[in-house]
Amino acid sequence: MPQYEIRGVMQLGEHVRARAGRLTGPSQDAYRDWIESEFTYPLRALLWATARSRRAYMGLNLLVVAGGFATSGIAIAAGSGTKGSVTSWVVFALGFSVAIVGGVNQQFRPGHRATERNSVTVDMREEGWSFAMGSAEYAGDDAAAFALFQSRVFALQRRIASIGQLESDQHHTGNNQATRKRQR
Repeated sequence: MPQYEIRGVMQLGEHVRARAGRLTGPSQDAYRDWIESEFTYPLRALLWATARSRRAYMGLNLLVVAGGFATSGIAIAAGSGTKGSVTSWVVFALGFSVAIVGGVNQQFRPGHRATERNSVTVDMREEGWSFAMGSAEYAGDDAAAFALFQSRVFALQRRIASIGQLESDQHHTGNNQATRKRQR
């Protein structure tokens, strides 16, 4: 994760807090805490999770490609070897490994998660900068602008939760199906 991305998130949080500092109502500590816990920390976590998913996706795809080439190369090299030789077992093990890695990639879809997280990250940044700069729908009354900002951040958090739900469903699918059968 490039340091400038994390630094950018922290700077954006400072600008959002500065605009919220003009609001009246709850204490400034409450605004600061809300911005940190509901905006800045989730945005930073999204950046880290996106980078992890992107690395996992690339790693799994590289393993699948390398395994496919290795299996093909060994099968060609084995050529006219005797049946049941060590080479044929190695080819089998590599092919099986490639199948497992491909299945893991399809089941957990790290590339899809990285794309979804990146999309939410971009949207959160745009909302934060729009609010901080008072542009478009955030121009004018600070209280109304902050209320709109809060509602949009909550909507983005629901999108984040749906990405997490996607992951959770993949891990608990078997348990959920068993529970539904018992309830019938």
